Order: sequence, then C-alpha cells, then structure tokens
Amino acid sequence: MEQRTPPRTGIPALELRERRDRLLEHVRREGRTGYVLFGPSYIQYFTGFWFLSNERPVVFAQRVTGEAAVFVPEFEVERTRAETDFERVESYPEYPGVEHPMRILARVLSDLGIGGSIAADQDGYPGILGYEGPPLSEVTSSTVAPLAAVIEGMMVRKSENEIALIRESARWCERAHQFLQEFTRVGDTESEASLRAGHEATLAMLQTLGDAYGGFEGWKADFSAVSDMRGVGWAMAYCDVTNGKITNHWISDHENGHLAGCVPIVVLDVWEHAFIKDFKPSERDKYVEAFFANIDWKTCEARLP
Repeated sequence: MEQRTPPRTGIPALELRERRDRLLEHVRREGRTGYVLFGPSYIQYFTGFWFLSNERPVVFAQRVTGEAAVFVPEFEVERTRAETDFERVESYPEYPGVEHPMRILARVLSDLGIGGSIAADQDGYPGILGYEGPPLSEVTSSTVAPLAAVIEGMMVRKSENEIALIRESARWCERAHQFLQEFTRVGDTESEASLRAGHEATLAMLQTLGDAYGGFEGWKADFSAVSDMRGVGWAMAYCDVTNGKITNHWISDHENGHLAGCVPIVVLDVWEHAFIKDFKPSERDKYVEAFFANIDWKTCEARLP
C-alpha cells in the first residue's frame, strides 16, 4: 500500500510498512479497533501517498488486523490506483454533494471492522478551504482517542534514510541561500530575489540528481503528471531565459508558484470549469490528451526567448 513509483531519493516501502506496524502495535495496546488518518503529512509519512490537500477529504484507515483502505474523491480514484499499491480504494461522489463524505466514510470504516473505539489523528477532517462536516465520533458513534501526539513522537525519531534526506535537503538549502545572497540587490524586492534563488537552486538540483525529462515523450509525461496533481490551478512549462532550460510547474489557484525570470511556453488551465462541459471531473486525463491534440506548437515555439 505504498507509492508505486517512489522518488529517486525517498523512503523505502519496507520502512513505510514498519512505521504502520509500530502504529498498529500502539493501537492494539490501547484496545482500539483501528486508526484513521486525516492529515496529509501523516498519510504521506505512513504510506508515501502524496497529495495537495483541499476541501475534499482524503483519508487513510487501517484495522488492527492489518486490513486498510484509502478514501478519496471519485475523480481521484484512477490516479490513486495508478500511482499507489493500495489494495482497497474507496471513494465518494463529490464535496459538497448529496451525501456528506464523512457519512460515506463511516460505512467504509464499519465494513473494515473499525468502530466502537477508534484512534485518529483528529476527530474529523480539518476545515481546509471552507470544508465543514460532522466529527468522526458522531458519524461512527464511536469513542475517538487522540493519536497525533503518538505520531509526532514517531516522526521525531529519524531513521537513517530520513537523516540522509535531511542532509541532502540541507545541501540544496545551502545552495539556495548562496543564490539568495547573490541575487539580493538594492531596489529588488524580497519576492524577486527569493523566487529567483529558489528557481536556480531547483534547476541545479535537477541537473545534479539526474535528467528531469527524457525527450519530448518524457517531458509530455511529466507535464501530464503535473496537470493531474490534486487541487485547482494551472500546469505551466516555463523556459528559463538565462539557460534555455524548460521545466514544468504547478500553479495553485491563479497566482501561487509562478517563476520570476522565466517565460511561460505551454499553459494549461486545469480548474474544473475549464473542462466540465466536455469531460467528467474524473476525466481530467482525457482533457489533457485533448489539449495536447490541439496545441499550436508554432505558437509555443514563438514564445521561446
């Protein structure tokens, strides 16, 4: 039940499984029937499943006997199955919708055998981007024991793999700070300097750790993956005017994540209102393919600096 294609530098599947086993040991000792995770960082810590959190709940649950399920919006089912090895992927139609996701989740938990006394990182999904809903204890008629402190205690104790990642991260943070000093000039804003420093450090990291794309098909696959990220926003391929390199990026909403000193070459609106007339919310991948089939590449080429 791990991420199917882990990053080049990441946590091995065996270590993720050991983390879940340690959490289950605690849950058994406390006499709970299972545990439920709502926090995206906790879900990633135990499963490797990464996603952008928004008002649509994503939940991971595991019974004390080991059976587990991930709970996602219906339009995320295909991506979740493609990118992970979760044996059981459950879903709800939409939020807001006719029936609240928490009530559908209650039936999933009951089918898993999780009820009566449940451990959870919090008593329900947090109020992200206007989300509102009943607590877990209410929809399951169960006692919910807090689990966040136990998880935080586990996360404090770093493994050798985590320490290696921290050291690697620190190395590139140091590089970014060097760029920040270099790009800080009288008259420039903090945003201009920090965005440029972050961009240059990211490019240097990609060049060092490996080629970002493998020709056009590799670039297209990466752009499609960016377009399929959970959330609302835009997928953009930028060209760095200083070295001519093209990289793909996710822009949250309309304004968060743009790169300073770079020119947008390929721009795709992946807000649902951009394709809902032609495709279902779960068919974003079909919309992206239709987009590629209709790109005027001469126009894109003309945007290159």
